[in-house]
Amino acid sequence: MQTAATPQDDAIEGRKMGSQTVLIVDDSSGDRLVIRRAFERTRRDVKLVELIDGEELVDYIERKVPFKDTVSYPEPDLILLDINMRRLDGKQALKLLRSKEEYANIPVVMLTTSSREKDINESYELGSTDYITKPENFKDFMQAITNVCAYLDKPSAVLT
Repeated sequence: MQTAATPQDDAIEGRKMGSQTVLIVDDSSGDRLVIRRAFERTRRDVKLVELIDGEELVDYIERKVPFKDTVSYPEPDLILLDINMRRLDGKQALKLLRSKEEYANIPVVMLTTSSREKDINESYELGSTDYITKPENFKDFMQAITNVCAYLDKPSAVLT
């Protein structure tokens, strides 16, 4: 069983309580840390909410416990989604997200280690806004996160 900070811990710590919310959905605590550090370096005023897999993402969007509080867990402006996760993988979670009208226009960026053409094509077919293979060094990771931040600057309607 993986040990990770709970969503309540993140809210209590008050991580980057910004005007926009980014969900980081990844089962690797190390990858979540790198993503968080990269966002911190962008100096953007965003609230980062870390979820450990697709099932936790489903609980978030369906407002199940512990995600009922919309102040601590607001609607996301951007979702970064890994593919290879235990329980519910990223492609299954993406399919569910896109089936819900309120999440149809929210940018979802697949941020994953997979560079398989099949995963890339399936992700776009399921409604991914973008697909990024996780860079191997922090400088490139930083550039990827900087590029992803452009989705926070666009109105959701433009992304459809």
